[in-house]
Amino acid sequence: MGRRPVCQHVGRPRGDVIRQVAPPAPRYLSGVGLEYLVEVPADLWARHSDTLSFFLGSRWMPRGYSWIFPMEPGLLKVGAGRYAPGHPSGQAALKPCIIRLLEEVLGVPDAPVLDVHGGVLRYAQGLRDPYAAGGLLAVGDAVSTLNPLGGEGIRHALEGVEIALPFLLAELESPGRGFPGYARAMRRRFRRTWRWSEELATRRYLEDGDDRLDRMVRFLCRQDRDFVVDVLFGYNFARAARAAGPAWARSRLARIGTRILSWFRP
Repeated sequence: MGRRPVCQHVGRPRGDVIRQVAPPAPRYLSGVGLEYLVEVPADLWARHSDTLSFFLGSRWMPRGYSWIFPMEPGLLKVGAGRYAPGHPSGQAALKPCIIRLLEEVLGVPDAPVLDVHGGVLRYAQGLRDPYAAGGLLAVGDAVSTLNPLGGEGIRHALEGVEIALPFLLAELESPGRGFPGYARAMRRRFRRTWRWSEELATRRYLEDGDDRLDRMVRFLCRQDRDFVVDVLFGYNFARAARAAGPAWARSRLARIGTRILSWFRP
């Protein structure tokens, strides 16, 4: 395998401009991610070519998850992401988790790294970001158009642009009208589903231990592939709740009870 130049680009969410002229959201969830694009032998790539591999638990990525995804022949993406309450730390803390995957799972600790990229995730809880101010209209990461549970953002950002487009065209036709209704349209599309995602992200990454994660994985493994895709990528959590049955209801009631009791503690 010939070595190619290594590209490095580490970014952060770009909401700076809109936040200079509009108040920021009151509460954010924060996280940090890092991903390597590595070159691997053909037989190793073939073993991972039709699989999306996720690694959960404290051994692989405390307060987050790591992954191995196939790209074009001979290339794999190996990455890790972590929730970081308060101000997220840099990507350096994620490197050992990626190295562990290269060494222990793939068996190629010295695989050529062709690209390194990552960034900081900031998600406004309740989608309370400022969406527009004067002649400014924000899209994508600037208005938290990403799912807080998995950190997935590109396809949602593209959908958000489609939602924003008619408001932008209306402003171009009648300058000065602003963007009334844009924030409401975005929240109508995303807030209900992502409210569940916010709660699950906090629970899974910041509260649950390995035992509970193991139970969740065993539950998903008992389901068919369509169910797993619908829940993890379609965010159909109501379907997961129905499948879990009484166990989900008991867990939900226990958490509500714990939350109510906390209100009365000194």
